[in-house]
Amino acid sequence: KKLLFISSSAAYPPSDDRPVHEDEMFIGEPYDTYYSVGWMKRYAEILCLMYAQRLDPPMPTVVVRPSNAYGPYDDYEFGTSHMMAALIRRVVERHRPLEVWGTGDDVRDLIYIDDLIDGMVTAFERTDSYAAVNIALGEGHTVKQVLQTIIDVDGYTDADIRFDPSKPSTIPVRLIDTTRARAELGFEAKTSLREGVRKTVDWYRRTLAK
Repeated sequence: KKLLFISSSAAYPPSDDRPVHEDEMFIGEPYDTYYSVGWMKRYAEILCLMYAQRLDPPMPTVVVRPSNAYGPYDDYEFGTSHMMAALIRRVVERHRPLEVWGTGDDVRDLIYIDDLIDGMVTAFERTDSYAAVNIALGEGHTVKQVLQTIIDVDGYTDADIRFDPSKPSTIPVRLIDTTRARAELGFEAKTSLREGVRKTVDWYRRTLAK
């Protein structure tokens, strides 16, 4: 009777250091790194719009475009994990040196998984026809800031950090505009980066670090 599709903020075109808004999805190509997956997400969004507005009877659909999610039950394998999970594992396991891909200056919006789920459920409940909405924290942090937060939370005060700019990086800056989520859904993420990191590190130590 109703469908929620999880799209991706990586499908947006470049927006420099400005938060990207929902209406900008199709006004430029995705970043080269995400070109293929970005267009597949866009095509699926078009299908959602078609089912909601062009078929009879219509099926309400809501498209959620999340920022980078993290938290318990993430993928912590180094070969496939994303930035946050990889850094948490390296800190908890006390890697020395602690190697970080890139310069550490890339900026990301990171949303704790509980907030993402709350945002998806809220968007699903309050959509009666079609909607596309960003679900994000609405704050940008550099990789260096994220790493320092993890180090502070877990007490790895003597970490020997080595950034490797020869390693590949993705989008230099990705900031997410959350105005629509607040105005139309009454949704705002509640978990700060530090609190989300603390919860995730605690879970990792209890569950995987053994």
